Amino acid sequence: MIRTATIEDTADVVRIMNHGIEERRNAYLTPFLNDEGENWFKSLLQHSFYLVVKEDNDRKVCGWGSLTPYRSGRGALLHVAETTFYFDLASRGKGWGVEMLSHLEAAAMDMEKRYLVAILLDDNVPSKALLRKLGYNVWANFEGLAAFPDGNRGHMYMGKHLG
Repeated sequence: MIRTATIEDTADVVRIMNHGIEERRNAYLTPFLNDEGENWFKSLLQHSFYLVVKEDNDRKVCGWGSLTPYRSGRGALLHVAETTFYFDLASRGKGWGVEMLSHLEAAAMDMEKRYLVAILLDDNVPSKALLRKLGYNVWANFEGLAAFPDGNRGHMYMGKHLG
């Protein structure tokens, strides 16, 4: 089940996000510790116009997704949203990514968004494959822009016109 995220989901969403950080699936260098995670989640709740969690069959939060403003405050881009999604390790490969991204797309269309942009690291093979499967294309790749201790990675934009 996909449902609206609440403050009670803080620990689960931070846990899932920290897995992504540890796997180098985003540009954060270190996992959120102590109040950092709670503050990050509160900011996400405040700045997202749509934030949801996915519950597995045991009603445990196993993933989350959001729609946030793209280039906030710029009127010419109000019809664009950024989409983000993460799943914990045990929940991958079950088709839930397709379910989540399709759900986010439908919500974006209901909000009259015409384009979705996903921003990811260019070596994130699973997310790139999921996005391509659902019709997203690479719109830009800033090669080597993200600097990590073990080497640089590209900062990639994939997008889709929702119609």
